[in-house]
Amino acid sequence: MKHLRPRPLTALLLGLAPLACSSHDATNPHTAHDAAADSAADSGAAVVDGGGVPLLNECAGMDYRDLTAGTDADRTVRPMGSTGYTPRCLRVRVGQRVTFEMDFATHPLVAGIPHGPTGGATSPNPIAGQTTGMSYGLAFTAEGFFPFYCNRHGHVGMAGVVRVVP
Repeated sequence: MKHLRPRPLTALLLGLAPLACSSHDATNPHTAHDAAADSAADSGAAVVDGGGVPLLNECAGMDYRDLTAGTDADRTVRPMGSTGYTPRCLRVRVGQRVTFEMDFATHPLVAGIPHGPTGGATSPNPIAGQTTGMSYGLAFTAEGFFPFYCNRHGHVGMAGVVRVVP
């Protein structure tokens, strides 16, 4: 029977493995940011991206699709697959109409955030909950960040935000 000798590189890598799995390193800016975001999420405080836009329903500043030009038909939110929206992060102007088109019995529409930080969301949210029908539209009369989600699938990412600008 042949005996295997430990190799120095293998021993070194195995010895470093516990360090690589550490959950927090105060000197690492990525884990330090995550810890700050987790703390803000726990408190309900706003978590903002580098541009000062609140992180709501996983929509950051660069995620918003600019739909300020075009027609009302261009500003329609539809299901993407069975657990997503397209667009899910959209930017419109005050006075513009957004339409949600889907089977609300399958994807009940709710205003708000299914989980995560709520800071930065505008209140009151004019998006009315929908549990029946196939189409719901509204014109936004004020600036703000108006999150929405599917009451059945929001926990797996079927969530979005309407960002209303002047």
